Amino acid sequence: MNEVDGKICYKSVIDIPFEVEVANLVTPPSITDSVVKDCFQKRIKKVWMQSGAESQAAIKFCNDNNMEVIYGVCVMLESLK
Repeated sequence: MNEVDGKICYKSVIDIPFEVEVANLVTPPSITDSVVKDCFQKRIKKVWMQSGAESQAAIKFCNDNNMEVIYGVCVMLESLK
């Protein structure tokens, strides 16, 4: 485990030792594909892919596995509304 500004960082979603409700992804699309599979394995049912992180394969995976997926919308811009 590593830390950034005193916050624990995990190498993988799978390594997080507690329940997670939502994953907010800011990853290259090629990485997003594997991260959503890890989210499914971790039983995370809501995934928000930030602009530029989207992958059609990852979106399809989420839809096919009953995971709520948000994409094409920036969390920072939405929070300003």
